[in-house]
Amino acid sequence: MGHRVYLNITTKETSEEIFEANNTIPLFWLTLLNRKIIDDFEIGLNLLEVNKGNKEREPEYSLLKIGREHFLENAETGKKFIENSFPTHLQLYNDFIYYLKLIFKSNQFIEVDVLEIANFSSPSALLHDLRNDVEAIKNNNPKKIIFYSDKFKTPFSLTGYDGFFKNEFKIYSQDYNAEIIKQEQERKSDIERKESRNRKEKISRKIKGILMILFGCILLGTCAIGIINEILSTSMEIGTAIFGFLSIITGIAKVKNRID
Repeated sequence: MGHRVYLNITTKETSEEIFEANNTIPLFWLTLLNRKIIDDFEIGLNLLEVNKGNKEREPEYSLLKIGREHFLENAETGKKFIENSFPTHLQLYNDFIYYLKLIFKSNQFIEVDVLEIANFSSPSALLHDLRNDVEAIKNNNPKKIIFYSDKFKTPFSLTGYDGFFKNEFKIYSQDYNAEIIKQEQERKSDIERKESRNRKEKISRKIKGILMILFGCILLGTCAIGIINEILSTSMEIGTAIFGFLSIITGIAKVKNRID
């Protein structure tokens, strides 16, 4: 399963998952943050620790909470960063921000749940890495970003996955939609390869089974001839008969795909 992170849109009463990711924080999510958001997140973490075990005062959780004003400001900064450092991803970033603007109402917040990532190290290390990455984006220094690497080259490493594969975002992004189609094709190809391999293995087992049945019949036939002509010792007759029966039984099982 890994360590999941989520980007949600929330009100006081409701919360809806929009994107999710695994074991890292997508680059585009990082562009929505600033020092103030991380400082508030740290206050929440400290409250969790201070009030730990106190059911009356313990907060339920701590999230990176982004209001609409911060979202719009940080998106502009993020756009400049992506345009300078990752120009090939600019259209996808524009699609991502447009989609969030479309569904993000004035009375809502974007909340980014990253606490599971802290399980890799510690909350203090997570805070350090988040501040480092926000500063790297602000200073247009992509090589300093901890949560992003060039080895992650799919749109999903930038936007995350559409929540529970609802696939609504693909309507607004050709790049994201193309990646979904590509992965679906790869998934189907994998299934077809596995099915083809299984078919070949079944045929191979049946052929081996038939050969074992024939071999067992030959052994039993040899045993019968030996008994009639008295050319085999009693122990050899018994051994040959047992081996022949076992070969036939094993062969039948293979033909019926009951054993490998």
